[in-house]
Amino acid sequence: METNFVPGEPSAAQLVRAVKLLVADFDGRPTSRVTGTGGRPFEFYPTAITDNIPPLHPELSRAVCLLSRYHLKEFAAATVGVGEEDRGAMIISDAGFRSKVVQVQLGDMPAALAEQVSEHFPAGFCRLGSGEPCS
Repeated sequence: METNFVPGEPSAAQLVRAVKLLVADFDGRPTSRVTGTGGRPFEFYPTAITDNIPPLHPELSRAVCLLSRYHLKEFAAATVGVGEEDRGAMIISDAGFRSKVVQVQLGDMPAALAEQVSEHFPAGFCRLGSGEPCS
């Protein structure tokens, strides 16, 4: 079993590949209609990461681990990985649309490395920081 998902400092090429895999998992997803608690129907965007649809591929899981080093303060101390069934959140929508990824947060990635990664995407697509709202 592979246990060293985040060895050493990743290269810009590895990070670009990881970002592309994550974007591909979320971008262009159609909504799926489900009935929630109390019988209220809603639509959500299922993904491999959030819902195991399609099944989560190990390469995508490694991409999440690779990028997590820039979003978690003590990623190297982590001893447990949480799988898709433990995520506890859904991406929801009010009607049948397709998801659109408009921005990627690069966490606290070093500025020079973030610049190298950003060169592979449209201007403004990659931003430093975690969780800031899109503008």
